[in-house]
Amino acid sequence: MIQNISALENYLISQIPEDFKKKYTGSWGLDKVKEFLKSVDNPQEKQPVIHISGTSGKGSSSYFTANLLVKQGFKVGLHVSPYVIDFTESFLINNQLPDQKELLFYFNQFVLEYQKFGQKITYFELKVCFAFYFFNSVKVDFIVIETGMGGTFDTTNVINNPNKICLINQIGYDHQEVLGSSIKQIADQESGIINPYNTVIYINQKYKISQQIITKKSKQNHAKLYQVNFNSKYNNSIKPNIFNIVSSQNGTQFDYQFDGYSYPNLKTSMLGDFQAKNAVLALTGIILASDLYNFELDTNAIYQAILETTFPARMQIVTTKNKQKIIVDGAHNPQKIEALVCNLKAIFKDQKFTVLCGFSGNRNPKPMLKKIAEIADKIILTQFSNQGLKIVGKSSVQNNILIKNLNQLKFKNYQYFEDLDMALKTLENSPNQSKLVTGSFYLCGEILKKI
Repeated sequence: MIQNISALENYLISQIPEDFKKKYTGSWGLDKVKEFLKSVDNPQEKQPVIHISGTSGKGSSSYFTANLLVKQGFKVGLHVSPYVIDFTESFLINNQLPDQKELLFYFNQFVLEYQKFGQKITYFELKVCFAFYFFNSVKVDFIVIETGMGGTFDTTNVINNPNKICLINQIGYDHQEVLGSSIKQIADQESGIINPYNTVIYINQKYKISQQIITKKSKQNHAKLYQVNFNSKYNNSIKPNIFNIVSSQNGTQFDYQFDGYSYPNLKTSMLGDFQAKNAVLALTGIILASDLYNFELDTNAIYQAILETTFPARMQIVTTKNKQKIIVDGAHNPQKIEALVCNLKAIFKDQKFTVLCGFSGNRNPKPMLKKIAEIADKIILTQFSNQGLKIVGKSSVQNNILIKNLNQLKFKNYQYFEDLDMALKTLENSPNQSKLVTGSFYLCGEILKKI
């Protein structure tokens, strides 16, 4: 009998194979997951699902999607990965942490079914299966689920419902060791969530090949396809459009139109123009869901949902115990770092930041440090470790590598600390009022626990 959340997480961790390569089991692993889900009566097929992929923004779009549905009066299960602070973030109900007693009750039932199954599946596979099992058990109205990595062979890609709605965020370079080294290969994986007769909405892509692949897969699967476009002004289009984006230190405001729907002056408290794009991807999905599942949209609830949605470690402004304000952002690949830096420049103009950063061990930090240096007056380097990092078989990049990179970039004003507490204390004591933590979700999670 598993009696607490720590024991629940440790049980899942015990399923991690020692060989790193076996953590990503491809089609063979996905077939086994489907077999197990069939043994528990296919909980992934019981509720409407909104399935979200992409390299950047899928976490934010997941939170926006879930909150938009919640404000329309639905009970919503949300599964995101990785978690930032609390393990139970992977099983949110109405964007809130689940009741622990209820979670443990259903997990113990789930373990009995898993033991009967008699075959071993990995940590992430088992966690996703339990998310579907739990959400079905507590009778949610909708499931919102983001992919862990890619799409085609991702554990979340087990939903056969032709009414599934797919949201595809911006596709770029990340996880090349698993998804492939080219944008073509990565886009092929990310768009693999598109199944026959699905409804597909995607953000206008940076790389043309990504749009071509999404379009091709949609046609092959007879899926309805919608592209969210970015325009400078209202253009009376029936396609989903976002325009008049204005970002400030108080949030982001924008206008949206789509086939008779018009929502001027939408506002999110989340910083950055990319959050406006993440929000309208979600909003387009909800509009199409209202047609598909025959419910009326409450306009006031839409404005409220977008304004109130928050996502930890996404240009999140936090206040420390000694009243210092710090921006915490989990950007961890070149595309996300570039978006972060671009938005900080736009919002904070000529301000320079004291930046605390660290990176997980499979990243090439130099191009990210190069972008960070554009907005930094000082960089504090650190190393970190936590449960999430260990689960994916990674460690943080060593300080000597980061120091070498900064020297090559001719950035001289830096300090380095192996001890994360000392690094954070140094950041807090900086006379510069503009402070930033970035480079890794795992680093940001540890910082948020300490603040």
